Amino acid sequence: MGQVHLLGDDLELNSLGLDAKELSTFVNLLSRLIKTSSEAKEGPRKVPEHDLTALAERMYQVRRRREALMTARFGGDIFSDPAWDIILDLYIHNSRNQDVSVTSVCAASMVPITTALRYVTVLSERGLIERSKNPKDGRSYLLRLSPAGLQAIEDLLTDVDEGLETGANHAAA
Repeated sequence: MGQVHLLGDDLELNSLGLDAKELSTFVNLLSRLIKTSSEAKEGPRKVPEHDLTALAERMYQVRRRREALMTARFGGDIFSDPAWDIILDLYIHNSRNQDVSVTSVCAASMVPITTALRYVTVLSERGLIERSKNPKDGRSYLLRLSPAGLQAIEDLLTDVDEGLETGANHAAA
């Protein structure tokens, strides 16, 4: 398990390039990611041979870390990738058969909600994600990767996973 570093004051918080609102959003996102209870959708999902969900989680964590470090040093306007963050978030939660609300996915993208909503619309229009009415609240929508979106990300994650294994094998030789 990783180490936890508690920030002592606003000065340390500012050195990471985060303000109190961004930290609050980040904490909410983390609590949502580690939440273990959720309602499962009908039917089991076929789990890939490799643990692609763990790889997707790691990629998302690296994205967040890269953004925090680079933003602190060079500004936040050039190190953003909300579409990728949305896709990774949906993959992680969908692989666990967890429902994902539009609000939740917007928080995961770590951009203003209006920007995130534009990306959700584009991803939906291009067939990567699907929207469905929330059965518990007809006023809201749930998001999932489409079959084509799921296949594309699993192909990519498999390629990355195999590339990491190949690289590790070459390094050990």
